[in-house]
Amino acid sequence: MMWERAKLGPEAFDLSGKRALVMGAGSSVGRAIALALAEAGADVAVSSVTQDGDEVTAVQRTAWEIAGMGRRTVDQAVDATRGSGVRAMVRRVAREIGGLDILVSARPVPGEACG
Repeated sequence: MMWERAKLGPEAFDLSGKRALVMGAGSSVGRAIALALAEAGADVAVSSVTQDGDEVTAVQRTAWEIAGMGRRTVDQAVDATRGSGVRAMVRRVAREIGGLDILVSARPVPGEACG
């Protein structure tokens, strides 16, 4: 049976050589996603979706954890309601970690409807 040979757990996901950006990495869900991507081998850039001091600090802590795993990382505070700021962030991330393969929005943009 095919499923008997299936890999389970973290070894099922090898993201070596991939580059990801997790927006909203200051939230508990965003942090968990960013760390899981890094554990799977990806270089992971992380950003806030607001410029709130607590969220920015949480994003910086997540970046330090990712760097501690030996992955390349970039942290960026951004107001996700401003398109120009998001575009500048994506350009910076692509330049510093060599492009993007994965984009995760782990938190709704403030002021936008969810669901």
